[in-house]
Amino acid sequence: MTDRAIEAVRDNWTERAAAYNDFYERYAQDKREAWRAVCDKALHAAFPERTEPLRVLDVGTGTGFLSTLLAELGHEVTAVDPSPAMLGYAREEAERRGVAVRFAECGGHDVRELAESGGFDLVSARYVLWTLPDPVRALEAWRDVLAPGGALLLADGVWHTWRHDARRVLASLRPGADHGYLAKILRDYRKIGRATPNWSGLTAAKAENLLRSAGFDAGERVDHLLPEYAHPSSAAFHLRTSRPEWSIDLAPVRDSPTCRTEIISVLRCRGAISLNSPEFAAESSRLCGDLGGFNWRGRHGGRVDGLLDQGGGVG
Repeated sequence: MTDRAIEAVRDNWTERAAAYNDFYERYAQDKREAWRAVCDKALHAAFPERTEPLRVLDVGTGTGFLSTLLAELGHEVTAVDPSPAMLGYAREEAERRGVAVRFAECGGHDVRELAESGGFDLVSARYVLWTLPDPVRALEAWRDVLAPGGALLLADGVWHTWRHDARRVLASLRPGADHGYLAKILRDYRKIGRATPNWSGLTAAKAENLLRSAGFDAGERVDHLLPEYAHPSSAAFHLRTSRPEWSIDLAPVRDSPTCRTEIISVLRCRGAISLNSPEFAAESSRLCGDLGGFNWRGRHGGRVDGLLDQGGGVG
């Protein structure tokens, strides 16, 4: 990946910002409400015991569609985009909707610099991953800004295939349609087609492979919760929640009367670990050690023991 590729993608979306904003200004309200409802359901399922607002990082916010929805649901949202033009429209959208969103100019690969104390509970990315020159590097950055127990809300699809684009080109020839569609698609490919490895888009299987390469699990598909009329014009739309995979190091744990299964249940309810992990299968009969001896980290470096200090202490 080169800086030139990242700049090409940013410049392309800056050029398309006005048209993108116009599309969402005309977006049907029932579709928007369907998206808000599915986000609410997905987040309640991902954080079943959470009562306080989530700290959300919305990556590639564009004109603010998803960031304002999540803010309307009561969450504390930070929205980022590399395009200042997109951010300008997103700020206007937040003001028009009457919600508070913090905005920052930042690319999808560079979000580590935004990590606050404790990290974010949720990273969201709607139709973003397919546009990135280095999607695994971006996912790793998103993983690294998640707090223990945090999750990713990811939406994507297949946007450009010869058959899909041919249908849209033919449709653009109808009276009253966008007769400039063919020129636009050729312009986009010329500008960023070679800069983005997933120009055609991402199938659910390909997205899963990228997630696993970056240290996430395959996630939970929730696109079935979104009504068909609110689906995008994608050949393979998918929406999922995903979490970093965790590997627990039990070596520093000293024997004590504290039952390890109780601690496991605390971590599991906060979404940090799975009871199916090899570590727990191998150590299922052991007791957990002194809380002061814990040094449990995610497979990719995220601390897990801090969860026990968030109202989940045992012993």
